[in-house]
Amino acid sequence: MAQYCGYLPEFEKAIKKRKQLADDLEKARRQLSKEQSKSPEDPSGIERAEQDVQYAEDAHNTLNRTLIAEIPKLINTRVYVTDPSFEAFVKTQLQFFSDSLQNMAVVQQRLPSVGGPGDDSVLDERIENVMSQVRSLNICTLNV
Repeated sequence: MAQYCGYLPEFEKAIKKRKQLADDLEKARRQLSKEQSKSPEDPSGIERAEQDVQYAEDAHNTLNRTLIAEIPKLINTRVYVTDPSFEAFVKTQLQFFSDSLQNMAVVQQRLPSVGGPGDDSVLDERIENVMSQVRSLNICTLNV
């Protein structure tokens, strides 16, 4: 997982560099249009500006193609990283809760039993008694 997360800053740097190259390309294009409008009879300035634009386009397009090819690969590899981690997490939880259940069963066996099958009726009577008291309160009746 740490190795996978280590790739993310590299991609962030590459994306920032692509943004910077796009800005450089726009700057070179503005410089070319400025040279073309400034002095059409001086071809050396225009040629130099065209070369700058071509260089900026090549650099931007190369990095852009690389990112377009590599980012989907990075996204697809996350499945191979997260699936085993999630599986290990679920297995760890299963082990923990199984152990806890076994420990609680031991504790339950050590506790004295509270009663037999008749205890449910006593508990039901107590619950019904409390519910009748709640029903008798004024806050439980609707005066519509």
